[in-house]
Amino acid sequence: MTFTIQDKIETPLPIFLRETPVGVDQNSAGQDITIIEQSTKVSTMAPYEISQQVTDQVIGGQAIRTEGNTSQIKLYLPPENDISWIGNERFDQNILVTIGTDEIAYYKDLESTYLSIDEEITIESGSYSDVLTVQHAHFENKLEYRYNIEHYALGIGLIYRETRVFATQCFVDCETQEWELKAETGQIIIQSIVSHLNG
Repeated sequence: MTFTIQDKIETPLPIFLRETPVGVDQNSAGQDITIIEQSTKVSTMAPYEISQQVTDQVIGGQAIRTEGNTSQIKLYLPPENDISWIGNERFDQNILVTIGTDEIAYYKDLESTYLSIDEEITIESGSYSDVLTVQHAHFENKLEYRYNIEHYALGIGLIYRETRVFATQCFVDCETQEWELKAETGQIIIQSIVSHLNG
């Protein structure tokens, strides 16, 4: 998985992200929790360096990814068209995330829904069939913009993610401007799979 981060301060910076399952634990209810090691590097020639551990688990049909203090409901299983859920119901939606020198309520007003459950899509690394598409956020007002979409391929997992989070106090003179221009705080993250290993 490679992804690009762009915020209001820095130019786009490509980063390679590798996720490796390293073990299985159990919660207090005896349910399995998969422990995943995330490693990153900034070029194809550089070695991967461990950045953090995250976990995945399925509880009552909810596929949950936990990173730090947030446990987001990524998928509802089994997937069906037009199912909706609150992705941030397990944590405070107003938790602040630092972007550059500013803070923003990054996860505010998440409302997830399946856009499609069996499609073929083409991204930079190739074409994928049996793809599940979920939209976690898509709203805007004069002060904020949130957009997040993810594609999951059968037998592979996440193959593409796009997140756009913006905030501004300029809503009179800047009303007709694109968010990328008028945002005072914001971030774009685009992740696209490069390769994967089965098993």
